[in-house]
Amino acid sequence: MPLLVVLAPGTDLSDDLLKNIRRAIRGQVSPARPRRDHRRAGGAGDDHRQELEVPIKRLLRGVPESTAINRATVANPEVVDWYVAFAGGRGPR
Repeated sequence: MPLLVVLAPGTDLSDDLLKNIRRAIRGQVSPARPRRDHRRAGGAGDDHRQELEVPIKRLLRGVPESTAINRATVANPEVVDWYVAFAGGRGPR
């Protein structure tokens, strides 16, 4: 799953900052067994709700929204809008 980093206003992604981010990730997550945070589209107990990890990955890989995700299964479909816009600005992968 991609890691999205939002920089503070006026901050540049310098080589040093990138190194610090990578070091922090390596210190928090084992490459052999990454932590998986299964965030669900709905609240606890909403077993019929779709997990968003795979659909978001598909969007970021350039799969059209209509194929990648079913908004009817998402508790807060407006959350998907940001990912659709972000993926659209990246072009096909």
